[in-house]
Amino acid sequence: MVRVRPTPKGLPPELLVDGIPVHSKCATCLPAQCCHYVALETDKPTSKADFEDLLWFVAHDGVSVYVDEGSWYVQFETRCSFLAANNLCQAYDRRPRICVEYHPDECDRDEPAGYDHHFHTFDELYAYARKRFKRFATTGEKEARKRKKALARRRKIRV
Repeated sequence: MVRVRPTPKGLPPELLVDGIPVHSKCATCLPAQCCHYVALETDKPTSKADFEDLLWFVAHDGVSVYVDEGSWYVQFETRCSFLAANNLCQAYDRRPRICVEYHPDECDRDEPAGYDHHFHTFDELYAYARKRFKRFATTGEKEARKRKKALARRRKIRV
């Protein structure tokens, strides 16, 4: 059952959905975008090794790296286990601080994120690292070069 609950002048209405007070934006949000990812701030990469570590993350499905106002984040696409089929929280009265403090005025649906950079794939971040470091190579690439050189030396010795 949904009914509108009066709110102070100038604020959007709060709805009661099955007895739970829900901000009107949240009650009408079909994708529930804020409940489908977790983003953790990470140190800004300053070395080739730092970039290689971030490459490991984006090599996994549903993981991306983004830069927002100079801060770096690793984002995991994952649905909150408390999100019900109606996109409302099943644990509303027990939800954690991050959920309580999230304000609908910062809604992802209203204003899609305009990140400085957003790397969804290994290749995207790899290209960025190659621009940042002219001689950037992953450990795998370095090992492959060593094997190739060793094989070439063995061929020269056999001849």
